[in-house]
Amino acid sequence: MSKILIFGSTGFIGQNFITGSKLDNDFRLIAPTRNACNLLNFTQTQNFIKKIKPGIILNLAYYGGVTSAIKYSQTNLVNNIKIATNILNSVKGNLRIKKIFFLSSSLSKEPKNTYAHIKAQTTSLSLALAKKWQLPLVILRPYNLYGPHDRRTVVYRTIASILKKQAFSLTAGRQKRDYLFIQDFVKILDLVVENWINFENYETYDIGSGKAVQMKQVFSRIFKLLNFKGPYQTKDYSPDEYWYQKADTKKVKAAIGRFQITLLESGLKQTISWIRESL
Repeated sequence: MSKILIFGSTGFIGQNFITGSKLDNDFRLIAPTRNACNLLNFTQTQNFIKKIKPGIILNLAYYGGVTSAIKYSQTNLVNNIKIATNILNSVKGNLRIKKIFFLSSSLSKEPKNTYAHIKAQTTSLSLALAKKWQLPLVILRPYNLYGPHDRRTVVYRTIASILKKQAFSLTAGRQKRDYLFIQDFVKILDLVVENWINFENYETYDIGSGKAVQMKQVFSRIFKLLNFKGPYQTKDYSPDEYWYQKADTKKVKAAIGRFQITLLESGLKQTISWIRESL
């Protein structure tokens, strides 16, 4: 049995992975809380990894909140670098480790905002250290995830505002995004773990639907599903707006095979149901 050590299990992705993973009995998931293993503490991180003896590490942790709207914070940058370096430093010379997967972000390909720059710098340093220390690190780069347990994206904010009958604002929605339902991402992570041997060290793998959809189409589908007739406020685009995002999934499909994608309307219906119950 291979032990899979998961850091960041209480976040949006982590919660969905812990509850939705369908890995078979060949794998055992171990997901410590911050109290059990504080990644900002090197000694605690090192001792925990030595105790658990994992075969694969999946790092989903991010300090400071996963949103492109965060303001610059030196603490965010320093702590995210510390999390990454503490994990890598803790497994130097550890021959039990078959693969280490770190999550990056689609925004880090062309960093324009604080969140993207922090992700890009953390990823760059992690890869440099992994190569120096000969650690089997792989970067997974998910695109626009949405679904249950998300409380930060425009999809969540729009749905929640309509359900609570609160005012909200949207752009004209000309931007294009590659939306991927979180439960699809969980299934893909299962395949990543099962096929870890197919992933090349120090490479980055895009994970998304492989299709770009205009935001105004997403807004329109939300309005239709909620029978929302308006009104809502309009706002200007961000000066650091991302206009087009689409994952290149050829590389990840070569490693894990083809995977099914939930249609946007179906994913939005499930997201709406979860938000109704959570409000």
